[in-house]
Amino acid sequence: MPGIYDKFLIIFESVYFSYIAIMQKKKKKFHRATNKIDRATKKAILKEILNSKEFAFSQINKRLLKYLVDESIKNHSPTEYDIAINVFDRDANFNPNEDAIVRVSIHNLRKKLENYYLHEGKHAKIQLEIPKGSYEIVFNDSKARARKFLSNKKLWLTFSFLVLLALLIWTRFEIWHLKKNLQYEQQISHHPVFKEIYNSTLPKLIVLGDDFFFLERHNDQEIIVRKHNINSLNDLRQLILNSPDEKIKGKTPYAFIPMSSIKPLLSILPIFKSGQKISFQYSSALQSKDLLNNDIIFFGSFRNLYILNQIIKNQVLNYVVGTGQNSLTLNIGDSLFTYTLNGNPEKEHSDYCLVIKIPGPNQNTILLFISFFETGMIGALQYLTNPESLKELQHLFKKRYGSFPPYFQILFKTTGFSRTAFTTHIVHISKLDRSSIKW
Repeated sequence: MPGIYDKFLIIFESVYFSYIAIMQKKKKKFHRATNKIDRATKKAILKEILNSKEFAFSQINKRLLKYLVDESIKNHSPTEYDIAINVFDRDANFNPNEDAIVRVSIHNLRKKLENYYLHEGKHAKIQLEIPKGSYEIVFNDSKARARKFLSNKKLWLTFSFLVLLALLIWTRFEIWHLKKNLQYEQQISHHPVFKEIYNSTLPKLIVLGDDFFFLERHNDQEIIVRKHNINSLNDLRQLILNSPDEKIKGKTPYAFIPMSSIKPLLSILPIFKSGQKISFQYSSALQSKDLLNNDIIFFGSFRNLYILNQIIKNQVLNYVVGTGQNSLTLNIGDSLFTYTLNGNPEKEHSDYCLVIKIPGPNQNTILLFISFFETGMIGALQYLTNPESLKELQHLFKKRYGSFPPYFQILFKTTGFSRTAFTTHIVHISKLDRSSIKW
């Protein structure tokens, strides 16, 4: 949906082009009137131009302009073929598709006339013009037209009325649109997915999943390294134990945040109340005290959960992260289900996003959005910030459990192209019991 300024431009352009259409009709009507200039006046205007410094050394332009004025005196509109034969001595085999001499020469003549009227002919009461798309000379009384336009109060009043009407329509539309957006945001904020966090007085902490990078030293230079199977300090320690010859210095002191952790902010921030305290933290820097003192929303990948990985171990039995081998195994009831990604994220592909809502350890709420790429994350958030799809989700939970549970897990599958989400659907929903969450 276009933004506020885009909508205003659409409305204003409609008014503007209506106004232009009116002006074009008036211009044609006025040209017909001003073209009733007598033969002697036209000849005199032509002579004055041909004797000017601008045309003094341009025989081709002189010849072409004289021919066009003569045709105007005869009330004849010449064609490209006529000009080629009579001015440029082309024969009957002239083909305008192969020979552009007429079009080029007319273009040059227009420029000559424009330059003439900027300097020597700037005080001329009647000006010669060659309208674009035509080879016909127009004798234009520009000063008379300007006076006519400025004195046409009715036209100005009409245009002013149209502008005011457009502004009124735009204002009313924006009021309606803002009310509708407010209703949508309220529907989303008060939906069981978000309402505990929305209504809670606790601070909100948005956790952005950052990828684990470490430093190696080679030839007296530090190199930043990322390995898909090294996603924590424990993984790094294990790598050092298994590969003592590697010159590993340790974790980088700064964070690297993938797009899958940043893009969701555009969808989630508008649902919060104004004045609510919202803070941000990297997942690698998250501490136990943060889990106690905040309502938490996490956006990230399975590879950058860090401390949050302990929270999902009862629901997620296993996941594999790596090029061409991303998979997820969920513990659903007494059964295990494995879901494998298809395709290259830079081309056609699929992605999964696991959304888990659980009670925190201190009367708080934790909501996790976990995917492999940004495609699944974006698809899941588009679904969960759309009032219509939220109704569908509520119906699914009510059909299975009789009501929408306060804590749950939902697995979304999104298909897309080049990390852009196209279609999203629900693969699995399940209710989580508070007693199953251990802290």
